Amino acid sequence: MSRLMLENTASRQFWLAGFAFALFLGIPNFIFAQSIGRIGGTVTDSTGVEVPGAKITCNDLDTGISRTVETNAAGIFEFPDLPIGPYELTFSKQGFRSQKTDKVTLVTGQIMDMKIQLQIGDSSESVTVTSEAPLVQAASSSVQTSVTVGQMQDLPLNGRNALQLTTLTPGTAITDVGTESGQQDNRGLTVNGLRATQNNFQLDGTIYNDRFFDSVPTMPDPDALQEFTIQSSNYSAEYGGAGALVQLSTRS
Repeated sequence: MSRLMLENTASRQFWLAGFAFALFLGIPNFIFAQSIGRIGGTVTDSTGVEVPGAKITCNDLDTGISRTVETNAAGIFEFPDLPIGPYELTFSKQGFRSQKTDKVTLVTGQIMDMKIQLQIGDSSESVTVTSEAPLVQAASSSVQTSVTVGQMQDLPLNGRNALQLTTLTPGTAITDVGTESGQQDNRGLTVNGLRATQNNFQLDGTIYNDRFFDSVPTMPDPDALQEFTIQSSNYSAEYGGAGALVQLSTRS
């Protein structure tokens, strides 16, 4: 009896191990952590009246993957959780001319708010919308700065530590106050006078804090980073902490 039980146990373990291995091999790439942003906005006609049921297609120019949504009764649309990178959007609705945007680049943590006016006409006609990104982000009250790979390559860095570029955001400073000498990976980062231990760091969408010393972790080499965004105040309640939110994105 005991021998039969041992054989059954070994058989179950074998099948569980095989199932786990097969599941690992079948995991699609898109579930791995990645930095994201959002694109949304409002579609109206030439008189400013909201257009419900307008079809919007968002095309990722890096991967060729497209997503399609429709505006709601208030003319609002949203593409949440988009991987960062370049996109092209197409707007269409029966009785209106189709519109297509120039390439728009979504950066880490960005909430892009678009205002699109459709013109009455044949839907087979197409209009390309060209406009510069607005200086004021109307969709969020967050104060944030994004540092690109070009800035990390061109701006002077002592010791090639990208943490120094966080000071490009108003209200931030590098400090040793509140840190323990030799007990942290980096010097401290203070935002709006708050303690250096009150910041949150993310790397490709995952938590990247030094939880042991509650300090700034080791920063990736600037050549390995595509960009990073630092939000210094009024960021979303989905992120804890009173200090800054620093979101790092590695190069693909």
